[in-house]
Amino acid sequence: MTRQDPTRVADLKAAPYNPRHIDDESRNALKKSFEEFGDISGIVFNFETGNLVAGHQRTEVLKHYKQLEIEWGDWVETPTGPERFGTFRSAEGQTFHVRGVKWPVDKEKAANLAANSPHIAGQFTVEMADVLASIKESDAVPFEDLRFEQLELDALELVQPELPPELDDDIADGIEPKIVRCPHCQKEFQL
Repeated sequence: MTRQDPTRVADLKAAPYNPRHIDDESRNALKKSFEEFGDISGIVFNFETGNLVAGHQRTEVLKHYKQLEIEWGDWVETPTGPERFGTFRSAEGQTFHVRGVKWPVDKEKAANLAANSPHIAGQFTVEMADVLASIKESDAVPFEDLRFEQLELDALELVQPELPPELDDDIADGIEPKIVRCPHCQKEFQL
């Protein structure tokens, strides 16, 4: 079966295993961020100030590749201001993209905060544990090198039940905490 290339955003199907959820308030803030700054999820460079707006950590990692030359496209006018896109390839053949903008410094600062705000990024769901177990079992990627074991700890916090206040008080009065072992990483945690 040959898949047709998607021609509309509506044709891009969400992965059924995606372990993230975004609430309405965060979704509305993300929508506002798109309206103000466009997509700031990758590497964004401001030609007005000479600063990166977003993608600082990505850029630091990319500096370790052999010299990368950016090939810039033409400037186009958009609702968020003029922008252009650049492409560069590593010696190993990987392709990366950068977005260039022309913004005043205060808009740059606001976009930087929006790009790094956890309040418009959504949250992991309890399904993350199943996704992590599947990835780890498949051995398709270097699990530890990608620090996925840290996500396993986060997944344990998601499934840990919140205690009602009366039980929380009992624990403070001397009930012994329970020790559990993560079935994936074998680390012990106190509940």
